[in-house]
Amino acid sequence: MPPRRPRQAVPVGDTDPFRPSPERPVRCRARAMGHDTQFEPHHHPWGQLAYCASGLLQVTVADPVPGDAPAPETTTIVPPSRAVWIPPGARHAVSMLEASQLCTLYIDPSVVETEWQRSRVLVVSPLLRELVLGMELPHHVGNELRQRSLSNLVLAEMAHAPTLPLGVP
Repeated sequence: MPPRRPRQAVPVGDTDPFRPSPERPVRCRARAMGHDTQFEPHHHPWGQLAYCASGLLQVTVADPVPGDAPAPETTTIVPPSRAVWIPPGARHAVSMLEASQLCTLYIDPSVVETEWQRSRVLVVSPLLRELVLGMELPHHVGNELRQRSLSNLVLAEMAHAPTLPLGVP
C-alpha cells in the first residue's frame, strides 16, 4: 500500500462576510473542498454547524471549559446524514476525508440555547438538509423576511434533531 500523503492545510479565510449577528443570526458558508484538506485548529465567538452535503468529514472539537483546565477533545466522522454542532468559543479542526461539499452554518451566540454549550452530533433530517442548502442560495440575500424565516426554521430543526454519541475521545 502506498504511503498516505499528508493533509493539505487550508486557511479558514476571511469570515467577516459570513459573520452572524442578532439581526442575521444564521449565516451559511458553502464551498467545495478537496480530499485530504483540513482547517487547522481554530475558534471563533459564534457557534457553528459543520455539515457536508456530499463527502465525508472528520471534526475534532475541544468544548470550552471554565478556568485553565485542559479541554477534552472529541473526534467524529461525519457523513452527509449527520452534522456536528460546535459551540461558541470551542477550538475545533475540520478535515475532509473525501472530496466534500462543506456547508458551514455560523450561528450568533444570542440565539444559542444554554444547553447547547457542548458539542454534539445531530441527525440531519431531510428538512434540515434542504434548509441548510437553501441558506446558501443567493436569491434570498436581499430578502430579510426570507432570511429570518430560514434562520428560524434552521434553529427549530436543530433543536428537535436527534443526537448521537458518535464521537471518540
